[in-house]
Amino acid sequence: MDDMLWAWVQPRGTFLLAHIGWWIVAGWVLLWLFLWRFSRPMLKRLHHIIRYFKWINVPFPRLIRLLRRRFDNQHLSGLPLTLAATVFFAITLLLSGVVEDVVDQDFIVQFDHWIAASMVQAHTEWVVSVFYAITMLGTPTVLVPLWIITFIAFTVFGNRYWALPLFISSIGSISMSTLGKYGFARPRPTEALFVIYSPSFPSSHSTLAMSFYAVCFYLWWRHTTGWNGKFWIVFAGMSFVLLLSSSRIIIGVHYVSDVLAGFLLGSLWFIIAISLYEWLNFKKYIHFRSEQ
Repeated sequence: MDDMLWAWVQPRGTFLLAHIGWWIVAGWVLLWLFLWRFSRPMLKRLHHIIRYFKWINVPFPRLIRLLRRRFDNQHLSGLPLTLAATVFFAITLLLSGVVEDVVDQDFIVQFDHWIAASMVQAHTEWVVSVFYAITMLGTPTVLVPLWIITFIAFTVFGNRYWALPLFISSIGSISMSTLGKYGFARPRPTEALFVIYSPSFPSSHSTLAMSFYAVCFYLWWRHTTGWNGKFWIVFAGMSFVLLLSSSRIIIGVHYVSDVLAGFLLGSLWFIIAISLYEWLNFKKYIHFRSEQ
């Protein structure tokens, strides 16, 4: 099955890869323009459906009461907890699948080596310089001072609880990423432009993109009032995370599955961090300005 899939993907993928930069940029921009135009009415429609569901009379009253509590967006233990638990479980399954495919040398490993070899064709001077600058934002020389500045800013302008979830997600994610690297001991791509001696799987840059930078964007989003402001913060945050993660593939120091696993691992800690922030907000240890 993997051989048939590979035989179908390779010739078509070569054509797409030759224009992949333009395809991705165009698709990404069009997607967010569509969401900006239609997501608000779609969310309003979904809200009406949920409200209708709360009042409809159907059999199995105990089950319905349970479902209503799970979809109650007025309480932290309702819809927010349901969404967080569902997404956390789904991401855990996806991460397990990626790990299993890498260990078993399935189709994704062939895809990894093909992308790594194909990326060599994209290594023009300006591409390397731009994405090297982007990837530097995930190095300890940038992240450690930035984390210290963020911690001090949270302590001075907020309170000591502001930095706690960010600290937990950053330390927890980088610890698990490091354990994974030396546990799997996967070599770096031979096409890498820079010599890096640490193992490849998973990508720490992708992990920190979600467990540190995405959490910071979430706090910015949480403090912002107005639909347009919140929407464009989400757009900026997701674009930044994807650029930082993909830079590791483009400069050749990681495989696609390394970045995907790091992204999923960081997403788990992102959910833990924002859940802790919401719990601290619910307990009045912190307060989001957008709720004033």
